[in-house]
Amino acid sequence: MKTRRPFWLMTVLLTSCGTCHHAFCGDDIDHDVAFRLVQEGTILPLETIISKHVPLTRGRILEVSLERKRDRTLYEIEFVGDDGQVWEWLLDAQTGRLVSKKFED
Repeated sequence: MKTRRPFWLMTVLLTSCGTCHHAFCGDDIDHDVAFRLVQEGTILPLETIISKHVPLTRGRILEVSLERKRDRTLYEIEFVGDDGQVWEWLLDAQTGRLVSKKFED
């Protein structure tokens, strides 16, 4: 799919802390740092993370952020699943492993 790469970059840009001039703004990772981490191979691209999890490929992604929590880099992905339920998943950005998932109210 040709539009995936611009999509993940756009979502990281839109959900990053736009007014922060530091590498980290609270727990959110700045889009420039996210891009560098992907280029260095420190974290997996969002496209790779999504392709590893069938519910994400079938669902409609609402929001994505890249965060630093407890010395881990995590993708936080909010999406609507096949069942119409809104989910929030935390995925390890280095391995793509699902760390946690919960229903959103």
